[in-house]
Amino acid sequence: MTALKLFATNHPLGFALALTLAWLVLLILGMGLAAGALRRPYGDAVTGAIARLVVTAGALVLTWRLGWLSEAGVTRLGGWQAWLLALAGLVYYSAASLSAFFGRVAFDFSSLSHSGSPDVLVTCLLVGLSEEILFSGLILYALARAW
Repeated sequence: MTALKLFATNHPLGFALALTLAWLVLLILGMGLAAGALRRPYGDAVTGAIARLVVTAGALVLTWRLGWLSEAGVTRLGGWQAWLLALAGLVYYSAASLSAFFGRVAFDFSSLSHSGSPDVLVTCLLVGLSEEILFSGLILYALARAW
């Protein structure tokens, strides 16, 4: 773990690129393994959710093992402004995804009754959570720490 921490400090861009690539590869492999184990199609909402949760847990464990969990801000709740901004982004992303998938330009609550809507909303939540933990929590902290 010391060698990884030293690599992150001395080569922050290389660390960020390697971590991003590893995250993508593990996400693709995780979706394939989950699809095979559950006998569901690759890219299904359930297999994607399982893969994202596993990869996000791996990023959290890596952050913890590097000793950066609290410094990276993962364990802090933040102010109400940050939560309001995150909620606004999540609502916009969810509305845009629902309109893209179901063909409605304006978001209305009737699209939530569509059978695929819960899958879209769960996917939007997990995508936002996993990418924020990886990029804002781990990679951005490693870059800021080095510079």
